[in-house]
Amino acid sequence: MSSFDERFKKAVRENFDASVEHYERFEQKHHLFENLTYKLVEIMGGMEKASRVLDVGCGTGISTYSLYKCFGDNCSYYAIDISANMLDIAKNKYADLGNFIFIHGDAENLSDHFIEKFDAIFYTASLFLLPDFKKSLHQALTLLNNRGKIAISFYSGLSDMRGQDLIKKHFEGFSYRYGAFGLPDLIKWLKASKIKNFTTEYLFQAESEFLTEFLTIPAQAAGLFPRQTFNKQVSLVKEFVRDLYSFEKDTFMKWTFIVISS
Repeated sequence: MSSFDERFKKAVRENFDASVEHYERFEQKHHLFENLTYKLVEIMGGMEKASRVLDVGCGTGISTYSLYKCFGDNCSYYAIDISANMLDIAKNKYADLGNFIFIHGDAENLSDHFIEKFDAIFYTASLFLLPDFKKSLHQALTLLNNRGKIAISFYSGLSDMRGQDLIKKHFEGFSYRYGAFGLPDLIKWLKASKIKNFTTEYLFQAESEFLTEFLTIPAQAAGLFPRQTFNKQVSLVKEFVRDLYSFEKDTFMKWTFIVISS
């Protein structure tokens, strides 16, 4: 593992450990990750009778419970996350559901934690946080049943209604790092590896209040303004959002959905 990979994963673990209450409060109000999960299931199609699914990067269990609402009681739900604090919340929230299994572990090492075969494996807003995403996906493919699928929601930043990156458009020289690698890296690898996949973009208009509350989650603020105290990050985020909406009244959050077939 490279020194960058080690530093990045350490930062992810620490930032998400510090973000539990912020994520819960944000999600209760805006339902972003719940809706992303529903969209992924919809795009996958044909998975009405899944018997076992895996949620990679489950956080506080928001996406896991959303999968439960899609697939019901007759499915078993396995979930893994690197943040112990996030998992504590997930385990407490869903302790009464006997078909939920939460694992504390590194999503780059799925084969160390799972021997089961899955009908579907979901990376809801998580794959871009894995420096060695290739290793994780290779292992995920070996854990699929025949005709199983992998579904990925990949955060692609902020854009105008045509999909143009607003950071590059209005903030020259400014860096907004929301992952360990970019979407082009993933697309290039899928193509080179000849892995069958379907890709589509999902844009929705983001109001300034929504964006401010999203970007002031500690794990998000750290990607926008690293090496600052959290209080300073909050101040800088608010200034950034004000400037952004002065340039671009209609601001969109952009996600890319990718479905991989076994």
